[in-house]
Amino acid sequence: MIFVSTALENLVIEGGVVNPSEIKKNIENKNYSDVSFIVDTSFWSSYSKKGIKVLIDGFKESGSVVVPNSVLAELRGPVEEYKDIVSKNSVAPMDSYKNYLGDARKYLEKSRKAFYHKEIVPIILGEKEPPKSRRAATPYISTVKKLINALNEKGIVLNRENLVKESAKHWKVSDTDVEVLATALAEATEGRTAVVVEKDVDFEDAIKSLVETNNPLGKRVHYVSAYGHVV
Repeated sequence: MIFVSTALENLVIEGGVVNPSEIKKNIENKNYSDVSFIVDTSFWSSYSKKGIKVLIDGFKESGSVVVPNSVLAELRGPVEEYKDIVSKNSVAPMDSYKNYLGDARKYLEKSRKAFYHKEIVPIILGEKEPPKSRRAATPYISTVKKLINALNEKGIVLNRENLVKESAKHWKVSDTDVEVLATALAEATEGRTAVVVEKDVDFEDAIKSLVETNNPLGKRVHYVSAYGHVV
């Protein structure tokens, strides 16, 4: 796999994500073979159009790029111009991915992000009391503060309804996430190595759960993060 050497600032548009060459190294170190790269929305939106081209060329050297239609539909606004290059250099999932939607949601619902949403929303709405001990309450307080800061930064009115919406936006399992993981499971069933390329911890958690529950597909489903994590 060969990535063009280009200045980092010309390739990324979000702080914290790693250079495409780092992603290349992470993938090569795993010695994957017969790979399907299933790439989700927020990964694409972390890079410039130039960076996207470099990444796609690298992925195609090792395998095929698979992008669900729901991901393409989310490429809008500032990153809508990516839709053409992504669609022309990728293939749609096999129809059999639909058979794995239930399993995909089940594993994603076990993620830390999904847990935060399910636990925090009833507390925000006053339907559930927060933990009484200071130690147990700390992660809940931290999470609510993040939501409050996000609303303040966006200039959105601070109220319970908007806090719940912000929580759902960041932490509720989305249909697109479910389709991405279901696509990976379908590819793995066909004997291919399925690599989910993302930057969210929910996929990392879900794929770890596959392994921990001894799901045979766990040996063929992997995760490479825009932040450099590999599972």
